Amino acid sequence: MSGERIDFLNSGISAFKKEFEPSSKISQSLELAIITSNSNRRGIQDFVNMDEFIPSPLKTEAETMMGKGINLALQEIENYQDNYQSNNIQDTQKPWLFYIIGIPPTDPNWQIIDKDWQKSTQCAWKAVEENKLNFFVVNVQGVDSINLIKFGSPKTSPKLFNGFPELFRSIAENLKKSFQE
Repeated sequence: MSGERIDFLNSGISAFKKEFEPSSKISQSLELAIITSNSNRRGIQDFVNMDEFIPSPLKTEAETMMGKGINLALQEIENYQDNYQSNNIQDTQKPWLFYIIGIPPTDPNWQIIDKDWQKSTQCAWKAVEENKLNFFVVNVQGVDSINLIKFGSPKTSPKLFNGFPELFRSIAENLKKSFQE
């Protein structure tokens, strides 16, 4: 993802931050981390609550490696939950993992090169079935939906949004609802 699309993604993340009033119950309770899904796979933002979250612009780097990105995200969530358990923190909500696909994988043979992608998505969907995780595959307009259906749950197909503003508004609205329940 590059150019205008990455700029829109960065704008969407900043707008998402603004959806939550500072010092509100949700902004102090909601924690978020950002991990890239490229061959450099790395955490951009460790888990912090929304009051502490300062959006840092994402940049285009290397090849898209979906499996490696999901593996890293699942590992980070597991480490985060282990930390909560070891500190006897009980009042936690089930994590939400959004896999946002804003551009097709850069290599036409991505399914061969990124051998982890099927196993990774199976692990994520298994965690969903065990009620440990909410996992969403989000497809931004212009991405090959046909191939990405293989990536989603057998029960659902990837969600399609017209762009990042619509996506982040939808995520914020759903998070606010979940905190009211």
